[in-house]
Amino acid sequence: MSDSVISSDEISALEKQLQSLSTRRDKLVQTKAKLEVHVDSKKAELAQHLKEIRALGSDPETIDQDISKLKSVVEKKISVLNEDFDTSERLFENALKHIG
Repeated sequence: MSDSVISSDEISALEKQLQSLSTRRDKLVQTKAKLEVHVDSKKAELAQHLKEIRALGSDPETIDQDISKLKSVVEKKISVLNEDFDTSERLFENALKHIG
């Protein structure tokens, strides 16, 4: 046989490789379709979260700054409450000393 002639075994081997590649391609197409559905679902969830953020009066673009400002306000209010409690406790202790 000459080098330009392909045997039936070689053809069979090539057909098996082609079939394997075809099967792999089909699996990739199915996986891609599943991933696209998942991505679309996550995009819809994100859009809903952004809508909820806007409904609460915040801008999704500045949410980090908004959270930081709110945290600062809460920390300040807690600090003021602690100071008020300290003052109240001192006043009550002094009052108790005078009556006791």
